Amino acid sequence: MGTSLEELKTGDRVRVQGGRNFEKFHGGMEGTILENSVDSRNMRVQFDDAATAGPEPLTVAYRHLEFAPERGGYRAGQAPQVAGAEGGAKPNSQAPK
Repeated sequence: MGTSLEELKTGDRVRVQGGRNFEKFHGGMEGTILENSVDSRNMRVQFDDAATAGPEPLTVAYRHLEFAPERGGYRAGQAPQVAGAEGGAKPNSQAPK
């Protein structure tokens, strides 16, 4: 089992979970923990992407974060390919008969 957020300390790294999109942070963004408030279940994080998050640290709820043991470990998911999309039958806009 992975490291729980409650165990993390100042200097550890976290990542915003995929699919989370807010004005100042979004899925895949990484940052360094400045303060872990276990009782409040949130962290003050200095994100690497200051162009999006701004220069000040942000308080982010645990539910949006995951431990990031390796910098740059996030990989966005790939959309599955549709059968027949490559070189197969051409799309048909007619309704079935």
